[in-house]
Amino acid sequence: MNPDTENERQLWLTLEFLPLAIAAFGQDGRTQYVNAKFVELFGYDKNQVPTLEAWWQRASPDRDSYLALREKWQALLSSAKRRQVEVEPISGMAVCKDDRLRFLEMRAVILGDRMVTTVIDLTERQEAVQAATAAADRAIRAKSEFLARISRELHGQLNVIMGHTQLLELDGDLSAAQRSQLHEINEAGGQMLEMIKEVISLPQAAPVEPAEPAPAMRCRILVAEDYEPNRILLERQMSRLGHEVDFARDGMEALRMWQAAPYDMILTDCNMPVMGGMALAERIREIERSRGGHVPIVAISANTIQQDIDQCLSVGIDAFLGKPVQLQDLKQLMVRFNLVPQERAGQITPDREASTALPVIGQSASPLQTLMAMLGVTEPRELLRLTDIFINSIQDLLSQADKGLQAVDVDQVGQAMHKLKSSLRTIGDEALAMQAVVLESAARAGDWSVIRPGLPVLSGAIAQSISAIRDELQQMSIDQMPAIGQAVPVTNDWAKLQVLVVDDDPFMRVQISSMLQRLGVGQIRQAGDGIEALADLDAHPTATDIILSDLNMPGMDGVEFIRHLVARQYLGGIAFVSGEDSRVLSSVQALAKAQNLQVLGTLVKPVYNAAVYDILMQYGRYEAAVSKAASGPAISVAELLEGLEQDQFVAYLQPKVSASTLEVIGVEALARWNHPRHGSVPPGQFIPLAENNGLIEILTMAIFRSAIEAGSQLHSLGHKLKVAINYSAQSFGSLELPEFIVTTSQAAGLDPHYLIIEVTESGLMHDLTVALDVLSRLRLKGVSLSIDDFGTGYSSIDQLRRIPFSELKIDQSFVRGANQDPMARSILESSIEMAKKLNLVTVAEGVETQEDLEIVRSLGCDLVQGYLIAKPMALPDLIAWLQRQH
Repeated sequence: MNPDTENERQLWLTLEFLPLAIAAFGQDGRTQYVNAKFVELFGYDKNQVPTLEAWWQRASPDRDSYLALREKWQALLSSAKRRQVEVEPISGMAVCKDDRLRFLEMRAVILGDRMVTTVIDLTERQEAVQAATAAADRAIRAKSEFLARISRELHGQLNVIMGHTQLLELDGDLSAAQRSQLHEINEAGGQMLEMIKEVISLPQAAPVEPAEPAPAMRCRILVAEDYEPNRILLERQMSRLGHEVDFARDGMEALRMWQAAPYDMILTDCNMPVMGGMALAERIREIERSRGGHVPIVAISANTIQQDIDQCLSVGIDAFLGKPVQLQDLKQLMVRFNLVPQERAGQITPDREASTALPVIGQSASPLQTLMAMLGVTEPRELLRLTDIFINSIQDLLSQADKGLQAVDVDQVGQAMHKLKSSLRTIGDEALAMQAVVLESAARAGDWSVIRPGLPVLSGAIAQSISAIRDELQQMSIDQMPAIGQAVPVTNDWAKLQVLVVDDDPFMRVQISSMLQRLGVGQIRQAGDGIEALADLDAHPTATDIILSDLNMPGMDGVEFIRHLVARQYLGGIAFVSGEDSRVLSSVQALAKAQNLQVLGTLVKPVYNAAVYDILMQYGRYEAAVSKAASGPAISVAELLEGLEQDQFVAYLQPKVSASTLEVIGVEALARWNHPRHGSVPPGQFIPLAENNGLIEILTMAIFRSAIEAGSQLHSLGHKLKVAINYSAQSFGSLELPEFIVTTSQAAGLDPHYLIIEVTESGLMHDLTVALDVLSRLRLKGVSLSIDDFGTGYSSIDQLRRIPFSELKIDQSFVRGANQDPMARSILESSIEMAKKLNLVTVAEGVETQEDLEIVRSLGCDLVQGYLIAKPMALPDLIAWLQRQH
């Protein structure tokens, strides 16, 4: 219809005061009118949205929503215009005033050549529905948690009572009446357990099938978690659900990873350094509002009070899981977001055989059994490895809390207790976890009257729990070790090994010998102390491959025994068995290595089969290395001189990268000999020959020239990398060395500021006065200095004080396996902390596994190098490798 101007004016006046947002559009789609409520809701008038198209674009939260809305609305309009009826309503999210997202319902009526639209704000109603749904979910979860907790408590108490009655029944002095009473108590306890199962309906570990078919896909999940045990648990659980997992140590790293690659879901811890989970979610949702999309974000936290859950949901987090995360809860979450691969639907355990061996979470189970069920692992060696990680983490947290107690630092105590309660729940010890909760709450309140007496009590109880876990693990290791020949590949040929077990404890000798026998070792001898062992070695001078020796023995202890082994030039492997402090073990190992004994490792009491297996495997690797070295070419001094004259020695280059970003920062030059007949000869076969025959300085200069020429070529190609070169200790006796280094590098076209001279700390002890002169002048000329293999030489701290080093390289012996060796980790951590205080760049050598990289990252190391990043390469191979990195 075409109303006259007065009628139209009356219409607009009527619409102006209605409590609905109203807009009118002409047949051409141009905006004719918007009322006050429309402006109030959206924040713009008809001049800012001159057309219906402009309004669609502005109100849509992202381009995909805009296209979908326009397509659907236009289809509805076309249909409504033909029939001159009301347009079917549409509801959804729209951008309103101040960029707020609100849930709106939009309707329209066709009036002749005009369309009048109404918009109703249903946000509060929608939030109320969501709140009611969330409240119902919380009520169900709270009920489930309450029932599960009650069931655990009742089961625990009843099992304790029944256990006591069973022990009392073993007493032979009981009367018939007493024995009958105990039997009745036991039967009553059993009946009560069955009643609890029926009334409370204990949760079973039966798989939950997805409500609808899930896509046959392998999803990519990003997990932001700074605590290693939680990462291990989530990685294993996601693997069992068929997904790939990438880990970030904090929210900032997770944000970078999410921006660089697509993920199907993000699981994030709430409390992390640098950026926590809620800040991460807020930032992601902010980015999504501008570019579109919605990745599911799930918060994981040990704090499960409603206030924390509500806070997570308020920042855009989609769901919440309490720690420790149960596989069933995780699977239901995957089903909810349609992320369970079809081929994995209904499967809980990694394989059918393992599933029958796993205990059911929620039933009466020991801490170790609960951990097994959480991790889904029964294989003894893997279980031992993972259990050690969990136990070491728990002990580290207790140590952190104790430091906080000594320093009167409530934050440190609270952070330790926050993580500790999650680990204690992972092993099913809810009672100890509740003690940690109490201490965490006391730390938040600054209540030292609770913390001071409570922390030692908790530490003592945890020590008992850890002892019980180790005892159970030891028994399980003995019970589950396969028969001879089943666990060991035939290629190991351990039947030919001769092993000497030295220990003053007869039971320990028998136990270790039994383990060796079951592993397939053919010949095992025993000695009660060092004196007996030496007599045995004299009787078998060439027939002992491995010695397993206790340290603390009467008569002749392990340290004195080492001295005698060195005097006898013992060439086999040795491993130390002890219950001593780890620092003592590390010191003895260092002593033995310093005297060129082949140390295979340590066996900490109680000894596990898996640990003995590792010692035998380590001996196999040592024997193979010796065999390979023995089979290498026999190099003469004349050949060495010929190689030097013909420039056969070249520098291979190993990348050094940023620990945090993996950006290539520099390279280290390593000597290689391109022999015309023997091919590439490793340095171990010619460096000692050069040192023993006065040729090491000439060799060092040859490698130096090759390295700076390679560095110059890299710079000409745009790779502005620093080049690190090892220099022999003998070279620092020459006062002309600084001039040679600078002049040679400048002649090759390499700025000396890009040079790093690496010096081993023990090498400086020959003539420290001259060395200080040479090194100081090198620094004045712009050359950087690096102290190499830090921690393996002498007077390290004093040298760092006197010599102008700019870089500290931490020896690989403190890097490899530091995540499992508390002593190595402590040395690694303290070295990095000291270097930071001295403004030195830190470099971790020998990074070979992802675990090595993660631990040096977490401790703040600057640079890393090792086979995980790249092996040493010839210059052409390095250039190709660098190109692939870009």
